[in-house]
Order: sequence, then C-alpha cells, then structure tokens
Amino acid sequence: MSIVVGVDLGATNLRVAAADLNGKILSKKAEKTFGRTGFEIVEQIIRMIDETLHLIRLRRGDVRSIGIGSIGPLDLKRGLIVNPSNL
Repeated sequence: MSIVVGVDLGATNLRVAAADLNGKILSKKAEKTFGRTGFEIVEQIIRMIDETLHLIRLRRGDVRSIGIGSIGPLDLKRGLIVNPSNL
C-alpha cells in the first residue's frame, strides 16, 4: 500500500500523519518538540514517523512522499530555516 506522510514542525509541538493516496488519514501522532538542535529534531521526526507507520502495520518502503511544514523564513538553496522567531 502506498501512503504519504505529513509533518507539522512547530516550536512547541510536532505532529505526524500518514494518509492514503486519496487523503484519508490512517494514523497520526503528536508530541512536544523535544529537540533543541536540528539533528535532535530530525531524529524525533523519524522516530514519530516509524511509530505512526507501526500503528497501521506499514513500513518505510510504503511511504511515497513526505511533506514537512515549518515556520520561516527558509533558505531553499541551503535547506535551512533562517533565524526563526520561535523555534
């Protein structure tokens, strides 16, 4: 089964949802944003995606794409969030 994953990255909360290709949400998870460094936050996102997939008995190979929403401003060329006001 192919699915998509959405991530909402905020200074206070981190949310992850898995949906089928018709947009039906199959599983979701939310928790406080614990990481203080980019590496720690990425680790938390990966763990939450894995836990969300586990709930619906799917694996990483079933994920067709991942979208991440975050505050800005963004430097798209370097792939960075530049001086975010509250992150």
